[in-house]
Amino acid sequence: MKALYLLKYGELALKGANRIRFERRLERDIRKKLAATPITLVNKWGRLYLECLTEAQDTVEQVLAHTVGLVSFSEAVKTTKDMPAVESAACGLVETLLDQGKCFKIEARRTDKSFPLDSYRIACPLGDVLLARFPQLKVNLKHPDWTLKVEIREAVYLYGREKKAPGGLPRGSGGRGLLLLSGGIDSPVAGYLMAKRGLELNTVYFDTPPFTSAQAREKVRQLSKILSRYLTSIRLYTVPFTDIQVHIKNTAPGEELTLHTRACMIRIAEMLALRQHKLCLVTGESLGQVASQ
Repeated sequence: MKALYLLKYGELALKGANRIRFERRLERDIRKKLAATPITLVNKWGRLYLECLTEAQDTVEQVLAHTVGLVSFSEAVKTTKDMPAVESAACGLVETLLDQGKCFKIEARRTDKSFPLDSYRIACPLGDVLLARFPQLKVNLKHPDWTLKVEIREAVYLYGREKKAPGGLPRGSGGRGLLLLSGGIDSPVAGYLMAKRGLELNTVYFDTPPFTSAQAREKVRQLSKILSRYLTSIRLYTVPFTDIQVHIKNTAPGEELTLHTRACMIRIAEMLALRQHKLCLVTGESLGQVASQ
């Protein structure tokens, strides 16, 4: 058995002549993340359609939920462009949505204008069929418990539950950068936010034993692993920084220790970024905030 997913992206649709470049980056990212999973990924009429085996659905959904560039995804049912087939598919799909509540509405969208019925003439008869088939249901257009969506394209696609994805721009569409990652919350959040703007990232951590513990180093590895769910093939570089920190402490005025330490971290990160042809450095610093280092 196979499952079909309809994937939606947001601001990519606002792009002009270069939109296809963003779409292709998004497709490549999904394929790379699911390289070990047999899938079929097709781009049609501003929608991505992914088909996989039902036993791979958990893996696929985990990947899609952490793919920047996607806004949402839904398991869909595909049928032919005739109302009896649409009604039959809708009844089967609604059986899986009843646990969400009794109030529903139908949203129909006719992208293929050659289809003889408009959105209103699709939704109303279909609603009558569902009310006759499931007497416990009620129509509520303002506050439904769930929505059945019908899209008329080259075929008819029906779906209910929409699962959220991060949104933003596809990985790498905004260039490449290097994230200075520490054990706090600010730097990984900064990395995540920049990733959503399409920045492809590697990370660097400045290790200072015995001033910092092995647990701190392991925490950074875990943070990098969490970021890797959103950023394919992220690398963590660890820089031994103890000797530099000791030298600064022995030679610099006490009130300047943090500034000199931070300046050295930035200089080393810059050297590493230039070597890897990265375009920028990313940190979690805020104006007026004292750095934890």
